[in-house]
Amino acid sequence: MIMKPLIPNPLRQNGSALIVGVIFLLVMTMLGLTAMQTTTLEERMSGNMRDRGLAFQAAEMALRAGDADALTSPTGNGVFDYLSSPAPDETTASNWKVAANVRAWNPGLSSLASASATFPNLSEEPQYWIEKRPNKSEGGTLEGAVAPTVEVYDITARSTGASGAATVILRSTVEN
Repeated sequence: MIMKPLIPNPLRQNGSALIVGVIFLLVMTMLGLTAMQTTTLEERMSGNMRDRGLAFQAAEMALRAGDADALTSPTGNGVFDYLSSPAPDETTASNWKVAANVRAWNPGLSSLASASATFPNLSEEPQYWIEKRPNKSEGGTLEGAVAPTVEVYDITARSTGASGAATVILRSTVEN
């Protein structure tokens, strides 16, 4: 038996390899585009969470500054009295006191650092306001003595992240 070499007949080819190749490239392109979109979305989510975390930390620092300010009988801008002049709208900028003297621990510097050194990329400085509540008497009387009066302050702090889109507002109550 003599074997003849198989010579492809160009008239018999119908281009199925080209069609399979094009379909394979189309599927791979779709997978690549989907992976790119997913990665972009995850990167945006990560950036937004970082921005919100930055805003939260700065608002926490402003809240601590407000706590410290409330213990020293505060006066001036950003201080309100619940009975005579309650705190107005949170959106008005003039109602807030800038937490310029905020100090926080910065492990990179191994010392206390100002808020601007700790959070250099904030869109605005952290702010707070203090609202004095009616005083309250604590405990009963001891052998005819008058019960001590306790001053109560509500502190509201606000900060934005680096983009200015992530706003965090925190509140606490301090008794003095």
